[in-house]
Amino acid sequence: MINRFMDFPIIQALSDAPDSSSANLRYVAAASLQFREAEVDTMARRWIQWQRVVAMTFAGCLGIAALGQAQFTSLSDHSRAMLEGNWQSCREADGQYSERVYDGKWPGMAPFELHMGPYHEFALFHGITDGHRSHNSPENLLKPFNIELRGHSAHQVWNVAGVHLDVTLAGGSREDCESWYVTLQRSASASH
Repeated sequence: MINRFMDFPIIQALSDAPDSSSANLRYVAAASLQFREAEVDTMARRWIQWQRVVAMTFAGCLGIAALGQAQFTSLSDHSRAMLEGNWQSCREADGQYSERVYDGKWPGMAPFELHMGPYHEFALFHGITDGHRSHNSPENLLKPFNIELRGHSAHQVWNVAGVHLDVTLAGGSREDCESWYVTLQRSASASH
């Protein structure tokens, strides 16, 4: 058992000392208890560090959800609307507002893309592509595509390409965000 601790300088010094062997054993026993306390302290520190890692990971996961700039919260059970909910366009670090693209793939309808944002812009395009499309292009079916604010409110309705799109400015949870209530459903003329 003494050899186990011989790597430590204190134990080596004690074993080389001219004292009696019983004194050496007491020092070794005392030193071994101190090393066990040190091991316990090390384990406690590792446990605290592990708890910190878990807490930081959990906080990070929650924080990432809050930092998502283009958030859409669905409020629909899809019984009457294809897409219904609250969408936020927030100013990002570069000063630009965020945008979200919804790929519409609904039975009985041709695929389409609905672009929400940035800021007050909306766009509807036939087909789904990977690249970004300019909202002021002639391919955008929504005219006007940039919603005009009247005071602190805005509302726009489009009936185009078999869909009815209704957007209303709903305020914002933060000053650097615009919150929109969006409803997309089949137009009444398309369902007949």
